[in-house]
Amino acid sequence: MGHTRILACLSFLVLIVLMSCTTYRSVFYNLANQDDYRKFDNKKIAPAEAAFHFTESSLPDKYLYVDDRFGSKQAAVPLEEFLEARKNVAFLVFRNDSLLFEKYAFGYDRETFMTSFSIAKSFVSLLVGIALEEGAIEGVEEPITNYLPYFEPGSGFENIQIKHLLNHTSGIAFNESYINPFASDVAKFYYGPDIDKIISQLRLEEPPGTFFHYHSANTQLLSMILTEAVGQALSAYFHNKIWQKI
Repeated sequence: MGHTRILACLSFLVLIVLMSCTTYRSVFYNLANQDDYRKFDNKKIAPAEAAFHFTESSLPDKYLYVDDRFGSKQAAVPLEEFLEARKNVAFLVFRNDSLLFEKYAFGYDRETFMTSFSIAKSFVSLLVGIALEEGAIEGVEEPITNYLPYFEPGSGFENIQIKHLLNHTSGIAFNESYINPFASDVAKFYYGPDIDKIISQLRLEEPPGTFFHYHSANTQLLSMILTEAVGQALSAYFHNKIWQKI
């Protein structure tokens, strides 16, 4: 009985250690998906007291077909067929204040919570614009090291300006692969237990402003700059400046 208890305790400790390991968590949770919000802590962002409602309209017929020459020999396929083939769970088209198209599948609907993934990039960019307008950030030419203490002098990060993060020309080396957790920087960001440590280990691969490389490190750094500049959690700033208004 004593040996069984010791073995059980050791197994539990090993599990705890493994769960804090980025590679193990990447393999255990597998590829990122739309239900990943269940895996992480969440901060609730309250809705506006008087929510904005989009006018419901319809998408012109010419947009109900999609050019699919890269996926098949057909020049155009019906939009709904295109979405179903790609296992899309939610697809909406807005223009100005109108909802033109709305399609859900695989048990998802308007009330379903889903992880937003890179939609956050657009919202973070909006918040940077608001911070600039309000003077919390002086200008997009500011070096990111004015706000971020992670990088040593002479590392090259002092040459990265806020605008380089916004247009994804920071020159930061970053592997955005979701397939190989052993070589993926985004897996470290996504599943790693210490984001500050991971940020401090970033390196440059190109001079800032010379090469376009779309990746999540740029947006992560923008989020951290915003938090420092406005003195609020990003979720609180988003609620105050955007969400409560819509």
